[in-house]
Parts: sequence; structure tokens; C-alpha cells
Amino acid sequence: MSQATTIQSPSDQLLAALNKYQGVAIIMHDNPDPDAIASGWAISVLVQEKLGIPVRLLGSGAIVRAENRHMVDLLMPPIELVSELELDGNTAGVLVDCGLGTTNHLGTRSGIHPVAVVDHHLHRNGEGKLPFVDIRPGAAATASITAGYLREQGVDPGMKLATAILYAIRTETCGSETAHSPMDRAVVTWLTDLADPTLLAEIENAPLDLEYFGDLVLAMQRTFIYDDAALCFLQRASGSEIVGEVADLLVRCRGIRRVLCAAIIGKDLLL
Repeated sequence: MSQATTIQSPSDQLLAALNKYQGVAIIMHDNPDPDAIASGWAISVLVQEKLGIPVRLLGSGAIVRAENRHMVDLLMPPIELVSELELDGNTAGVLVDCGLGTTNHLGTRSGIHPVAVVDHHLHRNGEGKLPFVDIRPGAAATASITAGYLREQGVDPGMKLATAILYAIRTETCGSETAHSPMDRAVVTWLTDLADPTLLAEIENAPLDLEYFGDLVLAMQRTFIYDDAALCFLQRASGSEIVGEVADLLVRCRGIRRVLCAAIIGKDLLL
């Protein structure tokens, strides 16, 4: 008689991989966006609730967009933005919303070999050799994956984290860039009663500085259309968020399929 084998859930496998360590460092990509923040926050709550070991949620750079900054101000996720990172052998590194060997996060630049990777972007950098890998390109957001961990383990995310995850999924699916998978829809349904719709509305209507509108007017004046492509170049801008926001706005123009937006901010050229 053959014995039935028990298949561990992804969250069980992650917890088993991290349980060997005395601490966890969750590493987000540079200039973390809502998906990276909510994903890392969810794993942080999971580890604290189930393993009871210290956790740090780490990123580098700055939080750029007004909505993202407002989200952090309102929801207060436990993130740390640092320029350098060093882990001892008792601390497990976990990459969220970024991949092994990519240069857009502290892990690679600090020479850290992570224990786990959780992402919704497809990678082929040898992640399969790590103790835990959960990469689901079919998911709209990494936050959907990590919210699933909380649901599997029966962990209540709380109102603020639930709101952050819902906002992260909204940003990742803005403009139908990605489709909601059945998993994403299940997570949205689960979290809708837990999140605060008033806070969601406040985040999406974040206050903007007067200089932003000056940048926006200048960007519209400096936009040129060539067939289905829009090109915008700002010789100066007060903040880096205008680059992505103008690109998001221009790509909504009927007939436009490709956008390149650039701005000089200080001594940097942002594309």
C-alpha cells in the first residue's frame, strides 16, 4: 500500500526555509513602488506572526510618486531606505518584486546570496538553486502572491496592510498592462472587506505640489507625435515623478502605442 504524500503550500515552504535563521531581511527593488512595499510588508507580517523572529523591510533610493509617498504617510509600512546592506550568516535575505542577479536592488550590489525570491516577473538567473523560489508571471502583482501566503496561514493582514495590497494590485493593473488572474481576483475579494476604501481614495488623490503642474504644462508643450509614437523631453523638472506620470498620460492618447519621456533633474537624465 502506497502512502499519500503531503504537499506543502508555498507559505509552508517559505516558512520552513526561513525558520533556520535568527532574522530575516526582506529586500525590495530600488525606489520601491506599492507592489514591492506591500509584498515585503506581507512577508514581514507572516514571519513575525509565524516564526517570531526579527524582520527588516529594506530598499534603496527614494519613494518617488506623490501617490506612493502619500500611501507610506497614511499606512506607515515598516520600510527602511538605506544605501548599504550587510547581512551576517544568521540572517536570511528574501528578494521581493525583484530577481537574483539584477542590479536594481541592494542584494546584488551588496553581494548577498538570498535564501528566497518571490516575484511576478519572469527571471532566468539561476533562482531554481535557491532554497525557496516562487515566481508567477501570470500574477498581476507580487502582492497577490504574498497576500496568498497570509491567507494560507490564517494571518489577518490588518486594515492598513490590506489597503496597501489592494492599492498595489490596482497600480500593477492600471491601463490593463496586466490582467487579473484567478488568484488576483480571489485576493481582491478576500481583502475588500478588510481594507479601508476611504484611505484608498485618499492615496489615489494624493496632493500635488504647485511645481508639478508647471512641469506638466511644460511637458505637454515639449511633446512631439511621430506616427504612433510620442516623444517628450524636459530640459528641467522639479521632481522625478513627472517622467513616469507624463509617459502614463501620453500612452492613453488614442493612436499612441509607444512613448519615450525624458527629463533632466539636477545632473541626471531620467528616461
